[in-house]
Amino acid sequence: MHQDSLNKHKNYTIETQRRTCSKKKLQNKYSIVFMLLFFIFIASVVAIHNNAQQLECRDRESKQLIADELDKPCAFAQTPKAKTIYYDIPLENKYQKLVFDLCEKYSAPPEIVFGVMRIESNFDFMALSADCKCVGIMQINLCNMERLNKELGVTDLRDPEQNIKSGIYMLAELYSKYGDWHKALVCYNRGEHGAKNLLTSTYSIKVMDYSARLETLNSKFVD
Repeated sequence: MHQDSLNKHKNYTIETQRRTCSKKKLQNKYSIVFMLLFFIFIASVVAIHNNAQQLECRDRESKQLIADELDKPCAFAQTPKAKTIYYDIPLENKYQKLVFDLCEKYSAPPEIVFGVMRIESNFDFMALSADCKCVGIMQINLCNMERLNKELGVTDLRDPEQNIKSGIYMLAELYSKYGDWHKALVCYNRGEHGAKNLLTSTYSIKVMDYSARLETLNSKFVD
C-alpha cells in the first residue's frame, strides 16, 4: 500500500512536471509567434511611414514644379515693350508721342500729320496766319472753334496739345468722308467749300512728299 502510494505520487509528480513543461513550451511558442507578429507589425508601420514620406516628398516636388512653372513669365510677358520711334524733326519727343497716340486713336498716319505741321507752320506753335484767323502748329482756323469746343472740349487753340488734337481730329474726319488723303488735305487747307472739285493741290503734294520722305528717313531714334 505504501509502495503504491509512493508510485502514484511519483507518477503524479512526473505528470505535473510534464504538463508544466508542455505549458512552458506552448507559452514559448506563443511568445515567439507574438514576437514575430509584433516585428511584422512594426515593419509594416515603418514601411507605411516611409511610403507616406516618399509620397509627401513627391507631392511637394510636384507642387514646387507647378509653382515654378506658374512663376515663369508668360511668352507675351517676355516680349520687350515696343519702343516709341521718334523722328529727327524740330518737335519735342513728348509732342511726337502725343501725335502717335492721337493718330492711333483717330486712325491717321503720323507722317502726314508731321507733313501738315511742316508745311503749315514749320513746326512753330506760335505761328499765326497773315489774317490772324489760323493759329498754332496745325494752323487751325478760328471758325472751327465752336465746333471743336462742342465735340472735343477745346478751349484754347494756342495750347499746343489742344491744337495738335484738333488738327488730327479734323484730318481724320476729312479722310473718313472722302477716303483720299490728297482730297482730305486740300479740304483741310482750303476748306471744303474752297476745295470744290479739286482732288489734289500744290499743298497736298508737298505734305504727301514730306510724309513719304519722312517714312524713309534713317535719322530716327528711340526713347
